[in-house]
Amino acid sequence: MLPPARGVSLGSPAAAPYAPFPVEDRHRDAPAFAVLGRTPWGAMVFPWHLYALRLARDHATAYVAKPVRPFDRRARAAAAGAPPPGLPVVVPVDFPLQRFPPVRRACAGHAARAVRRALRRPAGPLVVLFFPRSDLGLVRALRPDLAAYLVTDDFSRTDHGRGGPDAPFLEWQEEACALAGLVLPITGAFVERLGSVDPARIVVLPPAVDGEAFDGRPRPPHGALEGLPRPLLGYAGTVRASRLDVPAVAALAARRPDLGFAFVGPRIEEGGHDLAPLRGRANVRFVDCPSFAAVSGYVASFDLVFVPYREGQGNSGFHPLKVLDGLAMGKPAVVSPGPGTAEFHPFVRFAGGVDGLEEAVDGAAALLREPGTAGRIRASVRGHEYSDRVARLLAEAGARLPPRGRGR
Repeated sequence: MLPPARGVSLGSPAAAPYAPFPVEDRHRDAPAFAVLGRTPWGAMVFPWHLYALRLARDHATAYVAKPVRPFDRRARAAAAGAPPPGLPVVVPVDFPLQRFPPVRRACAGHAARAVRRALRRPAGPLVVLFFPRSDLGLVRALRPDLAAYLVTDDFSRTDHGRGGPDAPFLEWQEEACALAGLVLPITGAFVERLGSVDPARIVVLPPAVDGEAFDGRPRPPHGALEGLPRPLLGYAGTVRASRLDVPAVAALAARRPDLGFAFVGPRIEEGGHDLAPLRGRANVRFVDCPSFAAVSGYVASFDLVFVPYREGQGNSGFHPLKVLDGLAMGKPAVVSPGPGTAEFHPFVRFAGGVDGLEEAVDGAAALLREPGTAGRIRASVRGHEYSDRVARLLAEAGARLPPRGRGR
């Protein structure tokens, strides 16, 4: 087991408004970044999107989207989305027969050349920022001066921590840690699962809030949530049945018809896990979310942010990103199990099981009746914006980059 990773002490500079710089105007010796996302640019926004956006303000940056099949123009257009000026999106080609190593290497080389063309950077070091299950062949093909692995999820066990070891992921992570000169877990709970990584390469970099989208401004109640009881408990993000404690939520919804439950986002039911116990209840509603821009409007309509995950190793150190977004909007949260957000107590309540969830919900709802609660909650996430995290990333990367780039 590794010794505890060194903590990250972050300041709280104000987030600058987005002002893209033309690539040609940026300093030629400054590092360029390739951010290997796991989703299309046009999908609901994840950390890889937000890191790319913030990095692109001052550095040549390319976002590498999820690969698509050759000649699928519709999929390619969806994957490229509509990024802001100054941030090119590269959509790799997912050629058939990738089970053969020569084909995989050819695909990685093709994608690497596209990234270098998009960056248009003949000089200066290259930093590749990648995430769990990224294409490590592409990381190698890009020949970065520094590879940084941001550990946002723990897939070390199957079935979100309730099954046995996930051998393919453990093999992937061992290779990822060997490639990375900088390993950035979002919580200290992930550190012991990183294998024999030199602690000097590990820096805990907690999640952040998108303070520009979740700015605390009131919004009109969202029409899609009308008619649900209040207080309204809201979940925004991927509604994955295998991760949620569906039986406990269903029991709470049956016990407390005075509570409303809203689940906003794409729904995934797989591996014998489904959302059937929650369907058909008058106080439970599933809502599709057309875009990330719409998420803040839904969160503003919640009374409480609700993240009821199952117990399991995969969730034991999980840091739900939408909890921070909710706090930025002045909303208390109820999270299970949730140790990754312990620093925000009492605005974040932790619970497990039906009785624990009910007690935590009532306690969080009581906060809403206290004068000035919303302002205190918003203040609790100051210094936790993506601009703060990017500043730390740049400092840590700069300390590990060679004095001069190799020139590319």
